[in-house]
Amino acid sequence: MMDTDHPSNNNSNNTTNNSTTSSPSSSSSSSGASKETSGASKETADLPPNPTLYINNLNEKIKKDELVKSLHALFTRFGTIVDIVAHKSDKLRGQAWVVFKDVVSSSNALRDMQNFQFYDKPLRVAYAKTKSDATAKADGSFVERKRPEKRKAEDEGVVPRKAKKDKKDTPKKATTTTTSSSSSTAAAAAAAAAAAAAAAAAAAAAAAAAAAMERQEGDILPRPAAPNNTLLLENLPETTDDVRLTTLFRAYPGFREVRTIPGRRGIAFIDFETIATATVAMNALQHFKFNADNIMVISYAK
Repeated sequence: MMDTDHPSNNNSNNTTNNSTTSSPSSSSSSSGASKETSGASKETADLPPNPTLYINNLNEKIKKDELVKSLHALFTRFGTIVDIVAHKSDKLRGQAWVVFKDVVSSSNALRDMQNFQFYDKPLRVAYAKTKSDATAKADGSFVERKRPEKRKAEDEGVVPRKAKKDKKDTPKKATTTTTSSSSSTAAAAAAAAAAAAAAAAAAAAAAAAAAAMERQEGDILPRPAAPNNTLLLENLPETTDDVRLTTLFRAYPGFREVRTIPGRRGIAFIDFETIATATVAMNALQHFKFNADNIMVISYAK
């Protein structure tokens, strides 16, 4: 876990400024320099190198667990990731901190991932203002801090429970004890009918499954391809290109190249050196969500 006071420095106004003051960089002769500074504010551009990167402009609709997993898959190729911090609270949504083991890794990630399209939004990447808790613990400078319970609850996305009212302040609800025998009989009959319908549906499903199992060999659906070193990617966004897929997959050992088919959008092939390395990448990026409509499906190519 890291110090989530960055970039606010205990001031909510500063957090807002760090998250919203990004602006395009001026043109330069070096495309690499333009990519590194584009979208970064003047304040964050002057920050000294830090193993921790502050990332904002993230899609706020993405759930925390999915966000952390996707960020790890995206940044792991740059070096060892010590920690990734994200929060559920409204105040800290759209932001995350990626903690690397060293400055070299974080610097490479900042340069290459600036403005990378991530869940339909360009990433804004900068060095964090302060040292992360994980880094401080590693170098022995960590000092435990106490946070107010209210702040802790907000960061964890937990709404504090309201104090219980005294019983004397809560009016007692009137209760009715009269129930007609006819209504209870009708309810029992309805429940029995629902149970019978459910049983009939289950029987029909079982029969359909049995019929499918008894198909002739020529009618059996094609079997999945045997494991090999080429992966087939499906359900990709139409705008996905070789550069974006290369950035995503070259984080994994054994990556060779991306192959697309002219005129065929939404699919691509990824070649790895061995079946083992292809399998590792497939398991790590299976169902990677580019956006709400495009969840990548990976299988072995035939």
